[in-house]
Amino acid sequence: MATVLVAFLLVLAGGLLVLARLEPGAPDRLARLRDTHARLREAEQALVAFAMRTGRLPRPATPPDTDEGSASDGPVLVGALPVTPLGLPPRAGQDAWGRLLTYAVSATMTRPDAWTHEALGSLRVSGGLVGEQEGQDWALISHGPNGAGAFLPGGQRLPLPTNAPERDNLGRAPDPDPALFRAEPWDLDPTDPTGPGTGFDDVVRVGALPR
Repeated sequence: MATVLVAFLLVLAGGLLVLARLEPGAPDRLARLRDTHARLREAEQALVAFAMRTGRLPRPATPPDTDEGSASDGPVLVGALPVTPLGLPPRAGQDAWGRLLTYAVSATMTRPDAWTHEALGSLRVSGGLVGEQEGQDWALISHGPNGAGAFLPGGQRLPLPTNAPERDNLGRAPDPDPALFRAEPWDLDPTDPTGPGTGFDDVVRVGALPR
């Protein structure tokens, strides 16, 4: 029995080594991805808790600030997650690559008592397994391993993405439609310009307050 167990463990270890050779850095990337998903869920819960206290959603922060930014008449407000009014530590506003999470919110949902008055969000998300969803209140975005378009905690911004789906997730120029966000499948080989996602590696969560 012990011999069979040892043989099984050796085969398993060999398989893991093969995978590691095929995709260098895969375990680290997977760990960072899981961590990022956990931070996005925590941010989502904090947004709902904020709305329960105030009747509205917070406005995005302008990096490097961590508080709410100023009001705007635009249909969609885009910036960093405002961790201060959400009661979160600064690290909770960053993904596992150390870049600020992008937070987009329908402007109508940031007005006083918007949720109480049953205002509706205007964000749309398309792509991947989520299909097409309309009337969303917010989007939370990690710009993934390539970090294209992400802000750093100090306020510096990384170079803008070159592919159309990641440009949509900026929610601002050069995005022609700030209300549309994309949740595409990851490109397995971001260095291959002919790949299905042409380098897309954003991690996106969208949501709406219960009504």
